[in-house]
Amino acid sequence: MIKEPKSIISLLLILGGVGSIIFGISPIIASAFIILGIIGSLFSFLTSETRNQEIDFIIEAQAKLFFQRELGNVYTQAFNEELSNTGSVKNGIRLLEKALNVDSNDIDALSFISSLLSLRLSLKQWFGEKTNSTKFSKAFTYAKQSAKKGIKLDPTDHIFFDSLGILLDIEGKHENARQQFMLSSRLRDDPYWRLLMATSWHKSREHYKALNELKLAEREGASGWLFDFYYGRALNCVGDYIRSIIYLSTAFKERGNRPELLHELSQSYYLSGKMFVASKYVIMQALSVITLRPISFFSCFLKAISYIAIGLFCLAAKASWKVTRYIPLIRNLQIKFLSPDEPEFTLGNMLIEKGNYKSAEHNFRLSCKILPAKAENHANLALSLALQGLKDEALKECDKSIELSPKNEYFKHTRNQIISGNMKRIVDQHGKVLRTI
Repeated sequence: MIKEPKSIISLLLILGGVGSIIFGISPIIASAFIILGIIGSLFSFLTSETRNQEIDFIIEAQAKLFFQRELGNVYTQAFNEELSNTGSVKNGIRLLEKALNVDSNDIDALSFISSLLSLRLSLKQWFGEKTNSTKFSKAFTYAKQSAKKGIKLDPTDHIFFDSLGILLDIEGKHENARQQFMLSSRLRDDPYWRLLMATSWHKSREHYKALNELKLAEREGASGWLFDFYYGRALNCVGDYIRSIIYLSTAFKERGNRPELLHELSQSYYLSGKMFVASKYVIMQALSVITLRPISFFSCFLKAISYIAIGLFCLAAKASWKVTRYIPLIRNLQIKFLSPDEPEFTLGNMLIEKGNYKSAEHNFRLSCKILPAKAENHANLALSLALQGLKDEALKECDKSIELSPKNEYFKHTRNQIISGNMKRIVDQHGKVLRTI
């Protein structure tokens, strides 16, 4: 005899769906079985939801009784147990909110919830989520209130200052954020507060200050995959892509598929001109964010396709140049439409735009080596040298560009600007680079 309600519901649905075929049940009776099965399913769902609510009420009542008897907070303890046993907590925010409903001054719960929310909101901002959306604003306000309340209740816990600093960085109040990190530094013995400080400098677009912060952290004993990631990112931002790849690869071996790490690796390889390797890491990044933010998956996938296309374009250009360079007509057409000094030429312009003049110089020197008769290569090399303060070398390259293209007024203008030292606005021949000195 079938006693379980779920079994009866399943039987009704089976009889309604296939009974008319197998057992010759009439369509009307079959439809009736299906309707009864659906009604039964809805009833089962509603009763199970009611039971779950009853259980929740009982647990909450027990939690409050435990707290009143000074036996601790059940929800905070549950969070701690799961975190220590598994290294993560599913529905952690929900548990902590319940803990704060039991005791609004629970320091542990406030500490966990402010740090979790600040990091989660920072990641959402990195993903490009709108910070002015109602959902984001609500979570942000709650996180900020939790951090501030924590500071009032326990001003010796650095986590509250760290959380508030991260939230201020999200707001764009970077100077205020760094003040919080400095306060945090006085409450802890480790150097890892400098990683947060470095992030704040990056957000202020002061990348060399961020790098200096990480050098100090390393001197004070910072190590591990997290430090390697931060240091690799800082090197990436200042244009030292070779060393950046070393640090980021080390972090990747230890930590694996974290979206931020994969993004930095792909950027380092892309700006080093290694398009196929860059596309590999972009694809890995796409797979790592598919459950976190599906829209980012598609944008990463499209970026990977573009990197592969650029890589194939450059590969074809360099391979065909070995032959076409000796055929004048085809050579001129290729320089115009399939130039062999790519991706070096375009990367050089991008790097000047980013302020990475040394790396731009490296790319333009490669461009000059590939196409020594192309005046624009020497002009851009002169630009990258001038922006580093290497005036004499820059003038030599300017003279080469003018010699190769004597009618080009931009080259002459650039030379005059280098001589006068008054290079306020410099625009490359495509109008892509604008830099104020």
